[in-house]
Amino acid sequence: MACKFGLRIIVRTGGNVDAIDCITAQEHGILVINAPYGNIISTTEYTCGLILALAKHIPHILLNSSSEWFNIKKKSTERNATFLITELSGRTLGIIGINNEIGSAVGQRMKVFGMRIIGYDPNHNFDNTNLPDWLDAVMELDNVLSESNYLTLHVNLTPETKHLINSRTLSICSPGIRIINCSSGGIIDEMALLEALESGHCCGAALDVFENEPLIHSSSSNCIMDKLLQHPNVIASPHLNEISCEAQIRTAIHTSRLLLLINGKLSNWDLGLEGAVNLNKLGKLFHHVIKTNWFKCLSSNDIKNLLQLPYIIHLLMSKLLSDMDKNILNNSINYTVTYRISVVVPQCIIDCHQSKSVLCNLFAISCQLAMHKHCTISSDNIIHQMNHFDILSCLIYPHYVRTSNFNQLTNAYEVNWSCTIHPFINSSCSITFLSPQSTLNTIEKLFEIHCTTINQKSLTLWLLNVNICISSVHSLSTSQCLIGILKDSGFYLLNGNNITNYDVNNTSSDTNTPTSNSDTSDDSVPLITL
Repeated sequence: MACKFGLRIIVRTGGNVDAIDCITAQEHGILVINAPYGNIISTTEYTCGLILALAKHIPHILLNSSSEWFNIKKKSTERNATFLITELSGRTLGIIGINNEIGSAVGQRMKVFGMRIIGYDPNHNFDNTNLPDWLDAVMELDNVLSESNYLTLHVNLTPETKHLINSRTLSICSPGIRIINCSSGGIIDEMALLEALESGHCCGAALDVFENEPLIHSSSSNCIMDKLLQHPNVIASPHLNEISCEAQIRTAIHTSRLLLLINGKLSNWDLGLEGAVNLNKLGKLFHHVIKTNWFKCLSSNDIKNLLQLPYIIHLLMSKLLSDMDKNILNNSINYTVTYRISVVVPQCIIDCHQSKSVLCNLFAISCQLAMHKHCTISSDNIIHQMNHFDILSCLIYPHYVRTSNFNQLTNAYEVNWSCTIHPFINSSCSITFLSPQSTLNTIEKLFEIHCTTINQKSLTLWLLNVNICISSVHSLSTSQCLIGILKDSGFYLLNGNNITNYDVNNTSSDTNTPTSNSDTSDDSVPLITL
């Protein structure tokens, strides 16, 4: 319902997104972003405070009146003390989620208290070489459980981590274990924890998160939770570990910056996807390539141009389709659409297979959407919802399965897909990536333009050539070739001796409408069209 009113982004001002249906959001093209870095300090300090509270039996030893002085003193100092106060120095702290930002921050701080720090992470394999100074050892889960006096949890709730702390794992824990949880409630089997507390095997628990939140008082239900909260060795709070004045301000600034980055209001050297939690496979690869390849070898303007290419291809394909006979598509039961694209890109893109894979898939989606608009095919659910082309939608929607391969004969990358709708469509997008140093005698024929248009020594960067071929058993139709050059914020379409300028920054405007806007030096580019 919300997406019909233009909802595109859901921001969680924190790290835990358990309350958001990320899969349904993805199906509707809604990006879910969390901001886990804004409250790292708050959660870290809260966790450390709970560890200290368990060791010193705070708040159980606090005075509410002067009459309690001797009673509490006796319970804390007698031979069989109810509140057995202990030191942290020399004890072992086990961290489940040692690679987590908060988990590692807790380890660094508690090392100062003289604790031995050991850890395990379900998502990473470690060896015991080159460990940071504060970390004494990494181990398998069972070893961490058996050696720890204190156990703190810092992993996300997933099917693999749900009830990670259960009857079996608790039985492995050393007698007198104290457990702290400021991550996700579902990681602990609360019934199993209660049994361990009542048996004395678990000496204490500090819980800020619970499996079902918020906790609602009921006289007839959830007696397990009531027993847990009333247990004398349990410290409980209503999910406050992320809360602090500083964290609220920091998180608000961080999330506002993410929104500005995604909308192209800030430099494109950070695209705002750091906190994205529901990207599709292409989106994850896109984010990886941006960080590991493009930012290292390309200028800000080159990255901007790379991100403009899918928009330009969508514009040109829409223009070519509008000039073609619509009856060819409407009258054919089976037809094949072949999109051919040749583009001159920097050499570092040529050398990076993942970069080419990302661009090929973005180009294919832009072609697919152009065809959808041309045919007004409303039964194609996913593409129909992408009622305007923007890169962010490509990185979220669970698109059709596509196959990709490299054709050594044509030296082109081919992306193929089919949609089982009427009429039956088989589509292929063939992309040739060319470097500016490509051999000219081959390129002249490919681009079908005079040598005077191209520098004799090297090709013009961002030179683009597209055309479409639609074939069926009854007919064959091939479009003309459109050739253009992307420069700054303008795309210059070459048509004989005429040059038409399109403003590529105005992505929400009519894609067939040229403009005479002059070049700009703006380095920002939006991933989203609102």
